[in-house]
This record gives sequence, structure tokens and C-alpha cells, in this order.
Amino acid sequence: MSALVHYEEMRVAVQTCARIDDAADMLDKAAALAAYARQRKDVEVDVWMTEIRRRAEVRIGELSRELDTNQRARSDLHPGERMQTKTEALADAGISTSTAHEYEQLTGGADARGEAAAKRAIEETLARGRAERTPVSAKELRSAIKEAIVAELGPAPERRQPQASPLRNPAGAAGLKSSRHPIAAVAIVHSRKCPSPSVNFPPRFITRSGFPRATGTSIP
Repeated sequence: MSALVHYEEMRVAVQTCARIDDAADMLDKAAALAAYARQRKDVEVDVWMTEIRRRAEVRIGELSRELDTNQRARSDLHPGERMQTKTEALADAGISTSTAHEYEQLTGGADARGEAAAKRAIEETLARGRAERTPVSAKELRSAIKEAIVAELGPAPERRQPQASPLRNPAGAAGLKSSRHPIAAVAIVHSRKCPSPSVNFPPRFITRSGFPRATGTSIP
């Protein structure tokens, strides 16, 4: 059997994998064949088997993402039925959840346009690797997919970092004082000049704001 025929059969097999462990087996087999081809300095076979490896990674990402959807649907239909979790399915295939998440990023996400853009980028990048007789690395493929998705959907929105409360300034009271924030003066006065009301004053002499009340005043 020629290497080209073997490559074509493996490419079809990867695309039709219905289980993560089957796709993982194809990935391992392609990686071993690519390593053997490099030892023999067979560039063409190395390129083909590396491509199969990249396709297997994408297929694992697709199957991993589908597990979430299928499990939610199965739980809704059969709430009392015990089924294999996503983590268990990945563990059976020897794949960590973090690795599966990386492979899921190759699928373009849940948006249909992003998924289509990712598929175009995959085919274009792998075709260029075959034409240039250069194995496509995982980093190169991820970069091409990311660029295609950004071109199609635009850049991802930036995550807004929550602002720290002025009372939790790492610089402490000195930092609050220098900031001249209106809350700072209250915090500094209360922490430095007022003793703890729960220790030094009976409850009837404490105002609702927590500050000591002048002796003799009535409680509202």
C-alpha cells in the first residue's frame, strides 16, 4: 500500500470518528508514523502524517464539545439515569480536560460563522503545508484559526477588570489618605481615633452609625 493511499484512508477515518478514544488512537498512530518518517528523512510522509495528527486534534475538539450538548440533553430527558461524564470519557481516552479545551478552541466555537471560518483556515493551512512540503505545527494552526475567526467575527470583547474597593487599598490607610477619596477620611478617623464600640461602650451609648454617643443623650 502506497503512503498516499494510507494517508487518504487515515484522513477519512479521522473525519468519521464517532468516539473520542477512536480519534485519540488515530492521533497517536499518526504521531508515531510522522516520527518514523522523520527518522527516515521522508519529508512527504512526515507532512502527511502530521496533517493527520492536526486533523485528529480538531476532531477530538469537536467530539469533546459535543459531549457537553449531548449530556445536557440526556440529563433533561432521563434525569435519573447514570451516564458517563465528559471528564470520564476524556480520561478513558487518555486526554486531560485542559488538553480537550485546547482542541475545542480549534473548532471555532459555538458561533456558526466562527466554525465555518475555522474550517476554512484549517483546510487552507494544511493545503499550504502540503504544497510547501512543511509539516504544520499545532501553534501555526491555532494562529491561523484565531486570525480567521477575528477577521470573521471581530476581536473578542475585552474583559473588564473589577475595580478594587478604596477601603481595600493595598497601601492601607496611608494610601487612602493620599488618595483624598471621601470615604478615606471616614475610614481613617474610625480606625485611628475611635475605640472599638463593642469593647469600650455599652450598647445604649452606641449610635446606629457605630460611633460613641455623648453621655446623657437619648437613644432614638
